[in-house]
Amino acid sequence: MKPTFAKILGISTLFAASLAAQQVSDYNFQRRAAGALSPITGGTVLASGSFDDAFFADLPIGFPFPFGGAGGQGAWVTKIGVSTNGWLRFSDQGAAANIYNPIASPDVARVAAPFAADLVSAAANSEIRIETIGVAPTRICVVQWSAVKPLSAPAGSASMTFQARLSESTGKITFKYGSWSIGPGFTSATGSVGIKGNAASPVTDFDTVASTASQGTWASPIRPVSSPLSTMYVASGKLPSSGNEYIWEPDAFPIAAFQVTTTAAVLPAFTSVPQVITAQVATLPSGLPLSGTEVTIDASSVGSSSNYPMFDDGTWGDAVAGDGIYSTTLFLAATQPAYAVLPIRARRAGFTDGNASISMFIYILPNDIPGAPITVARGRNGPYSNTMALNANEPGFATACGPFVNPGWKDLFFLYTPAYTGTVSISTCGGDAIDQPGEMSDSQLMVYTHNGTAYVPVACNEDGGVETGVCGFRGWQARILDLATTANVPFMIRVSGYVGNQGYFYLDIGESNAIASNFGVGCGPSPLSLSATPPRIGMTGTISVAGMPAGQIGSLLFSAPVAPLLNAGPCPYYIDLLGFTATLVNFNGDANGNWSITVPLPNDPALTTMEFHMQAMATPTVGFNAAQISSSNGVLLKFGN
Repeated sequence: MKPTFAKILGISTLFAASLAAQQVSDYNFQRRAAGALSPITGGTVLASGSFDDAFFADLPIGFPFPFGGAGGQGAWVTKIGVSTNGWLRFSDQGAAANIYNPIASPDVARVAAPFAADLVSAAANSEIRIETIGVAPTRICVVQWSAVKPLSAPAGSASMTFQARLSESTGKITFKYGSWSIGPGFTSATGSVGIKGNAASPVTDFDTVASTASQGTWASPIRPVSSPLSTMYVASGKLPSSGNEYIWEPDAFPIAAFQVTTTAAVLPAFTSVPQVITAQVATLPSGLPLSGTEVTIDASSVGSSSNYPMFDDGTWGDAVAGDGIYSTTLFLAATQPAYAVLPIRARRAGFTDGNASISMFIYILPNDIPGAPITVARGRNGPYSNTMALNANEPGFATACGPFVNPGWKDLFFLYTPAYTGTVSISTCGGDAIDQPGEMSDSQLMVYTHNGTAYVPVACNEDGGVETGVCGFRGWQARILDLATTANVPFMIRVSGYVGNQGYFYLDIGESNAIASNFGVGCGPSPLSLSATPPRIGMTGTISVAGMPAGQIGSLLFSAPVAPLLNAGPCPYYIDLLGFTATLVNFNGDANGNWSITVPLPNDPALTTMEFHMQAMATPTVGFNAAQISSSNGVLLKFGN
């Protein structure tokens, strides 16, 4: 199959910031007794009053924040999710609402847990809130759990307030604890405290602290901890003091990185047309200057260099200087593979490289795709050859066309706009009509209209000569006859070869504005119905009459168009009864009151565009009485080629 449309557009994106994990144990841990917790009062309230087991996803941090990453490269994130159960997730994705120990859970990764447990609201003023405070580049995103308690604690027996704070300038994660109180009825509780890296399962990438009833306090937690199930213990005498802080800080602040994405649609690549390729370059964190950045594309697979430059200075296809969109004009060698992947790289000292790639399907013939058809007109077009077309079919156009189930191959596309409302015949039967070296001897035709959204097939033919005996030596060429047209409404024509057939062909288009349009009504004792096929010179036409009394004599008359109409008796006449009127034929209706005739029309150019009125009449078998005459509707005949 040929490429999908998205592949044709050449969009294939990779992000610079790697999500490969370094161990979170590379973070340095410290505990300190800082000033009392300063509650946040702005931002967004996620939950208030009574709440239990909820997760809030896709919350903006307010700045790019690095978490984890490989070799000091930050996996920068801009969104987090927050659980009512005392933890947050560095991701824009959701999570189950009933995860109480995310450190040990195989279902989530990239976690920070100030006190993860089965928590619920403890009072009417309980709430969970998020707010970003400060100004760049020292902003802090604060998530605050206020007045929560373990589910197991009796009502009124416990209240806990704490925060998770994410620092823009350092990548530091701080857990800050406010006033915790326990009272009668509360015995003890545990919760997970720490961070978990990029691996959800198996759980090997974590750094947590712990305490027990007999050893370790919030002022001197146990670390390192070897099990993700280890927890901090809460009981009388085992509470964090107000202002207690646990801090995880990366041993080195992640260096900035580039993010590269291919932008705007890249047109299908043609060897005869210079290709403009563009890519959007941004920094992580965002907003850093791009000056001094080198952006290149590896074009060696298409006959150019491996370090082909891209610019953001308004040259070589770049539209606007300094907008972060780097462009280049690429010249493809004359002979290319049908498919190529071109890597793009952004680099600068002190930054992590950014990478992306563009996939190209490379065409030698522009009309190998429906997006660039060759315009054709009435008469003979060509010769054309599909030899250099890509092998298979365009998506959406690979429709089998009888008498054989064959979707065709090496298809080419043409655009034809009729000048008349009438009919058209389209054929590949031209040329020598015998097998010649280089001729495509077995072809398929398909014709499409556009409905505003997609191309819709309206006609097809394969092996038209099997029926006509005049379409190629074996009758294997294709011909579509008398397809209805509307003036100035275009058709897409697809020509393809059967199985492996390829070579030269002509595309012949015979347009006709022939019309056979009915008007008026029949009348009399037995109103007749008259119809005819559009009269095309050099072809046969059919005239039919229905509705006569059985065996009655009839006459078919025609004249130049007349107006106004003449009434004779009760019936209007659509022919010129007072001028020159010719009787084409007299006839007798059959036992069912029907009659028809097939008329060969001479191939006389003088007939083209001539117009006539035609009408049928049935006369009584005995005597003559105008009131007894039956007539048909009128038919306007306009001859076409």
